[in-house]
Amino acid sequence: MKSIGLKARVLRSALFGMMLLAASAHAAPSIVGKWVAQDEKGSVGSLSFEPGGDVDLTVNGLSYKALVARKRGTVKYTFDDSRDPAQLDIVATTEKGESKVLRAIVRFESDNTILFRLSLGGERPFDFEGGSDKPAIRLNRARLD
Repeated sequence: MKSIGLKARVLRSALFGMMLLAASAHAAPSIVGKWVAQDEKGSVGSLSFEPGGDVDLTVNGLSYKALVARKRGTVKYTFDDSRDPAQLDIVATTEKGESKVLRAIVRFESDNTILFRLSLGGERPFDFEGGSDKPAIRLNRARLD
């Protein structure tokens, strides 16, 4: 009798695990990874998000994270995809504890394409219609080769 009860529990556990795996396959796309864009002038930029909260913003090979690190600082991000549009904050902090926050909004167009709009002035953009002064940028997820 005990072996039947044990088999039933093992089977239930296996089915529950498969259901969790199936549910996670349909979860919202993740911001984690490298995202790349090229503008009409040929400038290449990227955003690289790490699972632990580290982020790097690179434009034409110049790394924002490396620049801040030279001054003994850090660059981290927070991402809130429960908002519409999703909210992204990139926070550069100096060794003295002073912070600068770049506020952005993000919309997933697919698992591998995002629409991104950044504000350099402190206020978060509220939509993707920024005009020429603060245009939205379409970034594509970089392939892992």
